[in-house]
Amino acid sequence: MVIAQAARSRNTGIRMRRPVLSLMVLLFARLAFAAPTLEINAHRDRVYLGESFLLEIKVGGSSEPGEPDLSQIRGCRVESLGSQNISHQSIVIINGQIRREGFVGRTYAYKLTPTQEGTLETGPITVLVEGERLQGSGPTVTVTGVTQQDVVRISVSASREAVLVDEPFEIRLTIRLRGLPGVYADTDPLLPSASPNLNAHFLSTSMPDGLKGPDISSLLNPRLVRGNQPGFTLNDFTVQDDPAGFGALFNNGQPVPARFRLDRQPVVQNGVRYLEYYLALTYTGEAEGAYTFGPVVFKGQVPTNINARGQATGADIFAVGPAAIVRVIPPPEADRPESYIGAIGTNLLVTASLDTQTCHVGDPLELTLSIDGSIQMRNLLPPKLSLQTNLLEHFEIYDDTVKTTKQNGHRQYVYTLRPRHAGAFELPAVAVSYYDANLRQYRTVNTVPIPLKVRQSVEVTASQVIGGSTNTMILARQKDETEMQPAGMRIDPGAIEPGALAGRPATVVAVAMPGPVIFMGTWLILYYQRHRAHFDRSQRRRRALGRATRLLRSASKDPEGVHVAACRAMRLYLTDRTDRSSHSATPDEIRQLLITGGISPELANRFAEVMQAHFNASFGPAPAPDIAQVRAVMDAVEQAWQKPRRPPSPLGFLLVLGGLLAFSLPTSASTRAEREFILNEADSRLTSARAPSEFLTAASIYQKLVDRGVCNATILFNEGTALLLAGKHADAVQVLLRAERYAGSAPDIRRNLAIALGHREGLKKPLTPWNRVALFWHYGLSCRTRLLITAMAFSLLWLAGALRLAGFRNPATSLAIAAVCTVALFGSSVLTTLHQENQARTPAALLTPD
Repeated sequence: MVIAQAARSRNTGIRMRRPVLSLMVLLFARLAFAAPTLEINAHRDRVYLGESFLLEIKVGGSSEPGEPDLSQIRGCRVESLGSQNISHQSIVIINGQIRREGFVGRTYAYKLTPTQEGTLETGPITVLVEGERLQGSGPTVTVTGVTQQDVVRISVSASREAVLVDEPFEIRLTIRLRGLPGVYADTDPLLPSASPNLNAHFLSTSMPDGLKGPDISSLLNPRLVRGNQPGFTLNDFTVQDDPAGFGALFNNGQPVPARFRLDRQPVVQNGVRYLEYYLALTYTGEAEGAYTFGPVVFKGQVPTNINARGQATGADIFAVGPAAIVRVIPPPEADRPESYIGAIGTNLLVTASLDTQTCHVGDPLELTLSIDGSIQMRNLLPPKLSLQTNLLEHFEIYDDTVKTTKQNGHRQYVYTLRPRHAGAFELPAVAVSYYDANLRQYRTVNTVPIPLKVRQSVEVTASQVIGGSTNTMILARQKDETEMQPAGMRIDPGAIEPGALAGRPATVVAVAMPGPVIFMGTWLILYYQRHRAHFDRSQRRRRALGRATRLLRSASKDPEGVHVAACRAMRLYLTDRTDRSSHSATPDEIRQLLITGGISPELANRFAEVMQAHFNASFGPAPAPDIAQVRAVMDAVEQAWQKPRRPPSPLGFLLVLGGLLAFSLPTSASTRAEREFILNEADSRLTSARAPSEFLTAASIYQKLVDRGVCNATILFNEGTALLLAGKHADAVQVLLRAERYAGSAPDIRRNLAIALGHREGLKKPLTPWNRVALFWHYGLSCRTRLLITAMAFSLLWLAGALRLAGFRNPATSLAIAAVCTVALFGSSVLTTLHQENQARTPAALLTPD
């Protein structure tokens, strides 16, 4: 109900705002025509010859100035990296005082690569701004030359030169050392007594603001070397001079330079063989800007030759690896839609909801936009609804009153709207755009339209207000009705699909399995370490025949030593196969060894005879036996020793197949078209219902979907709301509790449930029982979320067991206690919910409707 005088005041307020809006337009126009400016900045003031650096030109006074002219810069190559509009404007009004803030301009980025050493002047640079020609001299950059040599080659490369915010990239440091000649080609060309030093700022423990990178200490600690092993020293990293310890970096006391061994591989460059040492690091840009990695300076002695006495000779080398520059940039300006909110990612989800679906013209409505998905949230801005003309046709929008709620991975924006006219229409789809980092293009997501019924406002004149007490009673009744007014129905086309109370089994298994897998892996590693000798013996037995066969194959190429090799191969086979030394055994001793090992006497005699024949042939001109007999008799002995294998049982396969079939059973026997028809009919009935019997009819139609297995939060919420409006409060509580099990304590479910509880107890206000507050995790989280937490705690319990096996008893005990408590708390909650849902029945009001 709206008072006529208030309506007239609102119209007057709109007329008064028009001059203010005009003033704002004039002020913005004044900002746009501010005096043009030119600012030139170099990313570095000192570079080595061959390195590149970034030159940024900032032009103020116009968002579309002419392209800067850099033709006067000499002694370098110039490459354009594009431009970006950096205009921003705002007006702040405090106590009637207007303060304007803003900037209109554009930045240009260039990559400059010097071609000669000395002093490089980055100017003069000229640019045309709004018909005015500006000229400026950039900073001076010192270019240092480096002595040319081919012993050491260093490079720093980036996987990408330009990335988006939150997009990872890789920096690769490569050091190529010329290989040593001859037999020393695979030897590290490094002197353990004089390790060369690599100096690179990006390998320090400090990280520039806006950049997220690896933990340098954790990355380098495993690469520490001790003793006389060759390696590189990095920056000023040191370790304590303690051979028995594996001390961490940066120790005090009496430190010595820490030496690190980098991964290596042989390469050929320009016909010269090098050993390439490399280190890869992954970074993520969290803020826009340009980040420099390098340069890398190499200092130290490198051996280049080995004399006849095995002594290395070399020279002191100074080499420089040029720096790599990576720019973290915003999405492109081209094709950027007005609905873009600053989000970058791979998937954006947006939902819209109204606090009511019936109102009067001019009533304030709350529109809630919820944004989730695989996007970065740091630079998110509220969508500008006033720019979407499909909304302005029906509503007056107040963008300046938007309320923002920030959570990890979630944003919620609440807007105030006022309907402009009466009628039954929809809140149009709200468009929200983001930049897809995979597709490299803008994508727009639209919300689902929300039905709304707007009634004409009833004007109450001053003569109709009897007195102060009467007016007070009217306002009190309106307040009470607002407090007990249920939240509106949900509109979700996806509600025709059955919901999963406990979530997808595959997801639960994926969350629960890492702990048991880690525990089993740790147990297997420890078991292997304790029984390593036994495993080595088993491996020697399996490879015995293969080793002996290779020895025979190589001996066949030497006719003079073939008989000696044959005897050696037979003895080697028995030594590996029986774990008993047979290197000096005679044929008779070998015969007894075979019989003792379970070989039949006939086969043992044959083995000994073949060995005796080759043994005799190796000492005199005896008839030469066939070498193939050796392989044949060893094959026969191997077959006699091998045990027959049982065929695999199909039981395991049948169990897995049965489990997959059980998970893939359909949950609803009705067709999609049938369910969609029933849902549309139920939504239509609930939207148009006015009498309790009409609400009860809508609830019965929703129950048809539930009976067909379509059970989810949206269906149950709408059914519970219809029962609440029909006056079936006990049934409404039962159904809304089921909706809560599927979706958790959402605001609309929580509101309607509290109202239904209050009505059921005969109260005139919503009721929240104490047990719902005490057991907030049980009622506040959906069954699916609680089950995932239980699965995660179950996994952590196994992880605690793995830590205990590895010897970390104190952390394992603490983690096990926390995991057991979590499993008990949330597991019992999940079991309770599953039991309650299993006992759920059709509401009594729908079995015997009035």
